[in-house]
Amino acid sequence: MLDVQYPMDIRKLSGFAFLTLYAVYGLLREMERGGSWGYYAGAALLFGGALAALSIRRWRGRPRLQLGAETMTVHGIELHPGRIEVIRMERDRIGIVPYGRKIPPLKYCLQVPEREDRLALIRWATGRCIEVREGKFMSWV
Repeated sequence: MLDVQYPMDIRKLSGFAFLTLYAVYGLLREMERGGSWGYYAGAALLFGGALAALSIRRWRGRPRLQLGAETMTVHGIELHPGRIEVIRMERDRIGIVPYGRKIPPLKYCLQVPEREDRLALIRWATGRCIEVREGKFMSWV
């Protein structure tokens, strides 16, 4: 089992925090005017819920990545090499892109702080003909 963490995703957290504050601001303005405030209340709940979920996942979750002889297990989900299109790496952050997708889902994005663990992952992937790309990548929630 490799030593992994959830990526910090400061950009996502700060973006959802900004959207939540903006929606609360709009909600308070509409309530003061006596107008229709349902839209802003729904937006504040949506963005605030996403912010809370990302924060809880980051600080309380226990990420797991295990490399087996023929499978990779991410959070208890077995991925066979045929189901992995590419592994993207950005410094110590990795994203596993399932076959047929272009962007790695958030559940397959991890931070691998140890260099030896990253090299073991690269060796595992190249030994199973999985492409490993380095560079910036985006993930979706």
